[in-house]
Amino acid sequence: MDIFVSSYDDKKTITFGKLDKHGKMENVYEEHLNNLPSYIKKYDNYLYVAQKKADDVNSLGIMEYKILDDRLEKINLYKSLASFTHIYVNKKYIIGASYHQGLVQIFEKNSNKSITKIFPNSKIHNVGYIDNIEKYYAVDLAGNCIYFFEIKDNKFVNEKIVNLEKDDMPRHIWHSAGNAYLYIVNENSSKVKVLDLENEYRWIQEIDTVTEKCGNNPAAIMADEEGRYIFVSNRGKNNVVVFKVMDDKGGLKYWYEIDHFFENPRDLYIKNGILYVASQDTNEVKVFKLYNLAKKYELLQSFNVDTPVCIEI
Repeated sequence: MDIFVSSYDDKKTITFGKLDKHGKMENVYEEHLNNLPSYIKKYDNYLYVAQKKADDVNSLGIMEYKILDDRLEKINLYKSLASFTHIYVNKKYIIGASYHQGLVQIFEKNSNKSITKIFPNSKIHNVGYIDNIEKYYAVDLAGNCIYFFEIKDNKFVNEKIVNLEKDDMPRHIWHSAGNAYLYIVNENSSKVKVLDLENEYRWIQEIDTVTEKCGNNPAAIMADEEGRYIFVSNRGKNNVVVFKVMDDKGGLKYWYEIDHFFENPRDLYIKNGILYVASQDTNEVKVFKLYNLAKKYELLQSFNVDTPVCIEI
């Protein structure tokens, strides 16, 4: 299977299928889960599903599925008392971000061991790892900050906090492997801020995701494979804005917008010059061929997924 989409629908569904040579979805399947899925992450031939809500508290946590030809086989449940809104997976760990409980929980793969850190008065919305500084991060939407840390001997160590402006409300981060710059999309201020990781964590730029104030609430951020363009989904403006990375100093320039009858574009994914957008309130994923240099795009496909939340390829 090539593409997976989680849904906030009553059926508690993961929709998945193959992508043809043009990047369009075919051979669509559905897997109905016991609990409501949130963000998902593929690693090797496994899919990890953050569970936002469970009818039985004993089944809450992060589910691990093996990806088969036409179904998902349940392998393991990494149990937790927290509900997770975002996850990160690598060879050793599965890391969950809990927005509602304000914590990060780190599970050791193929083990019942985990460590947890609670961040007071926080809403942790995003977690990940940055290779060139060898640190993990957690984005605190309520505290307007980013926590950086390492994991050693089952402990959070070498912690550092980088603050944003009051009421920015940082939501998600994008970082390309080996890149010195971190791109943070801020839900309340509707700005992308650029952080220089190798120069004392210095802020070097901020740029609006919209040209007018409209209660925008941007959600997702991602770059193309070459790291030349940054894409942000705007849930208020109902579009995707594209920024061009102008030089090796990480600076961004507004480039163009993709408008195609989105309603609440919750997530996006770019692969091989194809953009996938989860239009949550129109119950569809839209697929576009990108011509970024010419500032153009072409709709290739629109396929039905009830209340799509997260796309993973």
